[in-house]
Amino acid sequence: MAENESLDVQKTRRWQSVWERIEIGASASDVADEFQSCLRKVFGRLFRLGFPLRAMLESFGDAPSLHEVVRECDGTRDYAQLLELAANQGGDPLSITEHWLDSVFHSLMDQFRLLAVPSAAYPTVGEFEAGRSKVRQALAPLFRDVGKQLLRDPDKTPAMRMQLRVVPLDPHQLLLPFPPDTYGPPVQQRPSARQASLLSMSLLGPQKSRSESRAQR
Repeated sequence: MAENESLDVQKTRRWQSVWERIEIGASASDVADEFQSCLRKVFGRLFRLGFPLRAMLESFGDAPSLHEVVRECDGTRDYAQLLELAANQGGDPLSITEHWLDSVFHSLMDQFRLLAVPSAAYPTVGEFEAGRSKVRQALAPLFRDVGKQLLRDPDKTPAMRMQLRVVPLDPHQLLLPFPPDTYGPPVQQRPSARQASLLSMSLLGPQKSRSESRAQR
């Protein structure tokens, strides 16, 4: 089977540690730090799989050419399609790359919301969305810095070692700088209880009982 770097959390454990932070109600800064760690590993994998970032950047402003590059992606198409969507919204290259990283973040958070609500950490959708906004605040400087690095060298995995913290926002500042419907296809419906249970198991893997854990200690 060909290698694949997917954004579907039912098919990959790449973002499992981010979900684990969300599940226990960790602080926005902790979730953002873990997202940064996973994103760094994902970029390493994308480039090893031949992600055509340079060709895509050179095709900005030429939608047919960009689409042809995306069609030829093998194993990295989820990420390529989100970059294509961001590019088709227009803007300068830096804003497009930031929009792309936003899209990755929101694609994952949309899936995690289906697992997290309702729960002890997030009883309501509103509470989850408030937490999402705080994590996005913390990630804002990272997305800009990574975007600049990618534009300087599209063939190199960006360095990510920022200390991410939630800072108060100007009340007039938008948390989502792009229309919500540009982040990819919307989640159509909440999974059934059984589907949610299976999805959670696929992310967390087999769980040990407390007695087993104590015995191993």
